[in-house]
Amino acid sequence: MNSKIFWTEFKEHLPFAVFVSFVAVSIVLIGEFSSFHIGRGFFEEAHFVHLFFSAAATSAVFYRHRKNIYLGVLVGILGAIIIGSVSDVLFPYVGSSIFGIPVLFHLPILESTLLVLFVSLVGGIFGVIIKKSILSHSLHVFLSVFASLFYLINFAVLGDNVVLWLISFLIVILTVWLPCCLSDIWFPLLFIKKKK
Repeated sequence: MNSKIFWTEFKEHLPFAVFVSFVAVSIVLIGEFSSFHIGRGFFEEAHFVHLFFSAAATSAVFYRHRKNIYLGVLVGILGAIIIGSVSDVLFPYVGSSIFGIPVLFHLPILESTLLVLFVSLVGGIFGVIIKKSILSHSLHVFLSVFASLFYLINFAVLGDNVVLWLISFLIVILTVWLPCCLSDIWFPLLFIKKKK
């Protein structure tokens, strides 16, 4: 993929990433300040659902360009696990650390390896079957927002500090925008020799 197309994709995805992040943070904030606490204890579930749709989107993009089911599923699995872990865990962890927000490190692939592999495998198979990368990509981005945000809610100390919530909003935008575009656009096309 040439760099011009790649950066165009990034620019086109930014407004959606900002909008979805704003909606997610607003929903969670309303819950936090009304004692409903949306997202408390739900990081694992959000992460696994995110991995499923990440694998589906990545494998669908790959399979659309190269009709190899096995390689498509494998690319979906690798993209979901590697970039999904970066998006849901590493970016929120590093972002929190940079801004001095106390945060714990929790990486599901190390603690629930078989479940992570299974969910990613099923997602990859689903992607090559439906071949609809636009739907799975949109869901992937939407779910990635909540997975990243739930990581911050569950493993970082935000409390009722408005500044920390604003910082979290910026962290979530970056954790969704960059990794999701890499996962669904750049990563699968790395494995395709013929440029389209």
